[in-house]
Amino acid sequence: EMKYQLTNGKHLNRRYDLPVEEYYLSQENSALNQIQDLCQKPEYYLKHHFTDAYESIAFIDGSMDYYDQGNNRMETSSLNQSECIQIYHALKKDILEGNYRIYDYAYSNLIPEKLYSNRLYFSYRVPRGTLYTTHTGTETVSDFDSLQGTSITLTMDCVNTIATLKELDVINDNQKMITWKEFDGIFPSSQEYENIEVYH
Repeated sequence: EMKYQLTNGKHLNRRYDLPVEEYYLSQENSALNQIQDLCQKPEYYLKHHFTDAYESIAFIDGSMDYYDQGNNRMETSSLNQSECIQIYHALKKDILEGNYRIYDYAYSNLIPEKLYSNRLYFSYRVPRGTLYTTHTGTETVSDFDSLQGTSITLTMDCVNTIATLKELDVINDNQKMITWKEFDGIFPSSQEYENIEVYH
C-alpha cells in the first residue's frame, strides 16, 4: 500500500497486489525484489516488531515456548520485565548484525531446518505519537500510551538471543528449542510451520 500526496495537498492511498512468482524473483530490479530488499533491513525488522519507537518502549512481560523433553510436549515459560529487556537487547544485536530475518517466499524452503518452532513473545508500551502497524496491516499513530505485543520466530543464526535465553535458564537441557523439522518429527500430525510469519 502506498500513500500519495496530490498537487492539491490531498492524500490518496493505493494498494497493489504483486505476483510472487519465480520469474519476478529472478529479475534483479523487479518491484518484488526491491520490496524484499527493503523488508530485510535491520531498521525495518525493529519497526516491524517494536514500532518506530523501538528505542523508548517500556517492557511489561513476555513468554517463550519450549519443548519439554521429559513430558514430550510444548510448554510456555513466563518472562518478567528484566528478562524481556535482556532478551530484547540480545535480539536487537542479532538484528543489527544481520543474524535475524523473516524468511520470504524465495527462501521458504529453508523454514523447516532454519527456523525454531519456539515462539518468543513480548508485551510492551509505546509513547503517544508512535507509528505502528495494526493487525489489518494499516499504519496508525497512537493517541496515548499504547499497549503492544509481538511474536517472534527465531532462526538458528540468532546466536546472541539464544545465548541470552540460555544464560537466563529459559532454555536448558530439559527446556529445548527445536526446529520445525524436529517439531514435525516429534508431532507428525501437525504442520503448523505453514502458518508462521513469512513474507508473501
